[in-house]
Amino acid sequence: MLNAPEASPQTVAETDVARWLTAARNGDADAFRRIVETYQRAVYGIAYRMTLNHADADDLAQDAFVALWSAIESIDTARPLLPWLRRTTINRCINWLARKRRRAEAALDPDVISASPAVQSRQPAPSDRMQEQEAQARIRNALETLSPDWQATFVLRTHAGLSYQQIANEMNCSIGTVMSRLHRVRVALKDALKA
Repeated sequence: MLNAPEASPQTVAETDVARWLTAARNGDADAFRRIVETYQRAVYGIAYRMTLNHADADDLAQDAFVALWSAIESIDTARPLLPWLRRTTINRCINWLARKRRRAEAALDPDVISASPAVQSRQPAPSDRMQEQEAQARIRNALETLSPDWQATFVLRTHAGLSYQQIANEMNCSIGTVMSRLHRVRVALKDALKA
């Protein structure tokens, strides 16, 4: 990921972004750099919350900006750019998670799993720090078992702070579906913490 930007989507006017998009279309690399610097934290944040891995989040954030560059001619400068970038990032993360799951399922060997030290050592840790780490690991594991759509819905609500209506728009689903997904995610996380 690039160095932390001075600007953020909240502090940059959409007119500036529209101007940068137009300049980038005309080959101005500095204008595109400004766009990346403005939105990189938001894009990386979504990617990290979906992958829980810094290197993978960096790669997916970079993929989202490559997609922006590839689609720059078709981007509507009259509309805010952040929803487009957020949706593109989520789509890339969903595809990445699906590929990761398919590879993991193909590589599953019950004998290897049962012999794993992580499976054998489920004893409570004596220190609070260890207990917290274990709880975080259970949450991470629970999140990884969720469908990519559920993960994306959870990330948009908890990280991006979007309303149910905004999430429904981003995910192309109804508000009821958003509410159902969030409820199921909360139940899964609650169950993971009880374990």
